[in-house]
Amino acid sequence: EGVPPSRTSEDSRLSPGAHYAKRNLPHFEHPWATYAVTVGTRGHRILSAASRTIVLDALRHFHGVRYDLIAACVMPDHVHFLIQPSVKERDAHGDPVFWPLAALIQSIKSFTAHEINKVERTTGVVWEKERFDRYVRSDRDLEEKFEYILRSPWDSGVVRPDEDYCWIWTADDEFRSSNAPGSSSPRDATTSTRDACGTRSSAPSPIPESEPHLLVGTHALLYEGAGFTRLGLAVIDEQHKFGVMQRARLRDQGITPDVLVMTATPIPRTLTMTLYGDLDVSTLDELPAGRGKIVTGVRPEAKLPDAVKFIREQLETGRQAYIVYPLIDESEKLEAKAAATEFAKWAELLAPMPCALLHGRIPAEEKEAIMEKFRRGETKALIATTVIEVGIDVPNANLMLIENAERFGLAQLHQLRGRIGRGAHKSYCVLLTGAKTDAAALERLRILEETGDGFTIAEADFELRGSGDILGTAQSGGAGLKIADIHKDSDLMRLARNAVFLIFERDPQLDQPQHRPLRKLLRAPARLSEIG
Repeated sequence: EGVPPSRTSEDSRLSPGAHYAKRNLPHFEHPWATYAVTVGTRGHRILSAASRTIVLDALRHFHGVRYDLIAACVMPDHVHFLIQPSVKERDAHGDPVFWPLAALIQSIKSFTAHEINKVERTTGVVWEKERFDRYVRSDRDLEEKFEYILRSPWDSGVVRPDEDYCWIWTADDEFRSSNAPGSSSPRDATTSTRDACGTRSSAPSPIPESEPHLLVGTHALLYEGAGFTRLGLAVIDEQHKFGVMQRARLRDQGITPDVLVMTATPIPRTLTMTLYGDLDVSTLDELPAGRGKIVTGVRPEAKLPDAVKFIREQLETGRQAYIVYPLIDESEKLEAKAAATEFAKWAELLAPMPCALLHGRIPAEEKEAIMEKFRRGETKALIATTVIEVGIDVPNANLMLIENAERFGLAQLHQLRGRIGRGAHKSYCVLLTGAKTDAAALERLRILEETGDGFTIAEADFELRGSGDILGTAQSGGAGLKIADIHKDSDLMRLARNAVFLIFERDPQLDQPQHRPLRKLLRAPARLSEIG
């Protein structure tokens, strides 16, 4: 259909870029594992619109039967998808046997190749050998790959920023369609992203008067098209969870809408923007009434037995605890502990008090049931990943132990710690570090020992990580200034900012003789780094 090959697919002829390295399918498979897979067409063959629809429908066909399809995007010359094989049968011992990943992919490739050749009246091989992009080991892994798949058509330039792409699908689409009135099966979907795109023009239409004019949602609002063309206000909570381009995409739904971003721990780039005048800051520096104090301690993993003893004592008094891990499953490449692996250990250490396991790969309904039991106090300890980072409010939980704390950023640790201290009881956060933790990482963690103030932590993070690129998308790292130091010269920069506002208030067009050099400078295509 005149669409060029995507630049998110592997191509040795391309210069190095933001794409995933080529790997073979894993020689191992884990129960309930999620895999990110890419399959390219032979010789970068461009698939027609009809062929792309065939591929998407084929991927959806056994969703919920042989596998759970989490997300998929059929590009002109390749397809990305996130897949979790389902249980095929039980063995003689009653243990689950899963559908083999390689067999599932081969089935999809074989069927679609036959159908594509029939539709396009061609013969021959359609697909290259599949690439295993990633075995998803953590919730952050899952989020990154999920967003990468959903952004592919726009990031690769296949469609313009203001256009829709019809061959993207997520599990939420299937859920909505299967619950729609008159829907008889998941494949009768009439409200999926793909089908909705089929009848929608590239420019979103305004929301009718009968529709709500206020939308509350997740990252889905960035990709599924809210229909706003006159967005007046965007409120972004937990803004550190959104990338620079994601926030820009939300703002682009209107003409310079007002934007309110909220966070307990501003990222370094945000602090830089306050210095340059792009953001005004309102600070809420008081905790809600009735909140208890949080005591934080950094301890080596050798102190785990002491931590377990303390946790048991607290649980016996009626309190509850979170045990947090950086990974869902163990990694062969990362020396870090994992929630699923360590759960049995904690169930034994804290017996007879009931424990539960919570992570991002658990189905939504089961996840909610687990949290409800924890809220009611039926579960005493929750062994979890960072899935609990936001949106959890259990006032009775006053303990948190974070394993391999050195693998988390300051902002994320502060957010995690915010799950405790929500009741009147004194709370305790233990940051356990691995045996190979270096001095710099320990120094960073000591910041959390010393303060619970989000802005103080952000300032420390700012000094450690850098400001980020104020004119680009990097949220940390150096700003590239030749002379100025944004952290050390912050007072001077605030004075300069105030002077700029005063000049524009008195001479908006910079017409006065003393201001004409400034007007000339602003019109020149110079970057900040060339000025600083």
